[in-house]
Amino acid sequence: MSESRPVAVVVLAAGEGTRMKSRIPKVLHSVCGRSLLGHALAAASELDPQRLVIVVGHHRDQVSAEAERHSPGVCVVVQHSLEGTGHAVRMVTEALGVLPGTVVVTYADMPLLRARTLHALVREHGAAGNAVTVLTARVGDPSDYGRIVRDSRGSLAEIVEAADATPEQRAIDEINSGCYAFDGALLADAVKRVATGNAQGQGPTGQAPDRTFMRSWLAITLVGGLLIFSAPEASRRKPPWRIIKVSGAWQYDRRWRTF
Repeated sequence: MSESRPVAVVVLAAGEGTRMKSRIPKVLHSVCGRSLLGHALAAASELDPQRLVIVVGHHRDQVSAEAERHSPGVCVVVQHSLEGTGHAVRMVTEALGVLPGTVVVTYADMPLLRARTLHALVREHGAAGNAVTVLTARVGDPSDYGRIVRDSRGSLAEIVEAADATPEQRAIDEINSGCYAFDGALLADAVKRVATGNAQGQGPTGQAPDRTFMRSWLAITLVGGLLIFSAPEASRRKPPWRIIKVSGAWQYDRRWRTF
């Protein structure tokens, strides 16, 4: 398999999307004649992965049917307990086993994300031989996105959620998109060691599981001496709003009247 062709692209689509204030599952809302999920699958499919995987949970039957309609033969993995990103990825590795090669993880609510951006992420990941490559962007208003903290050499040191950031960290304009390229073999090992939540749906420090996932991964890989790299979205050439996620009904309406 070529370095530019991932062994799997995993599209996360299990969330409830409660802020949409709608009976329609969030990822099934239509934009420009195609659902949010359809846009995400179209971009993922252009990478020509060996396996195209979707993780479903909330309204799983409807979401699975929509995924199959857009991408016949898509591999559907059910996340019965919605415990965040780390748990979702673990469900994939448990269902499919170790995936040697590059595994791309993205979201079903990022309809502006383009295949060429994902291609660039995969290329940089493979060329550098990283354990994980994080897709980032520099934006004028970082808002509630996680901040990319770099060390004195400019290397990725930490991803800090906005709610946990100090005033200095909140001033950082480089954000985490939530899209990653992983070494599949290392990912399978790491997710076994990443705490995904307790009975209250929180991580071991009282934080939401999504907040602890990348922190735990970074700790595991940094201690192991493995390479971590952040690939700025190509805000050098492409508008950073390509990686914006739709999180609420007002945001959904405003963005799609603008673009």
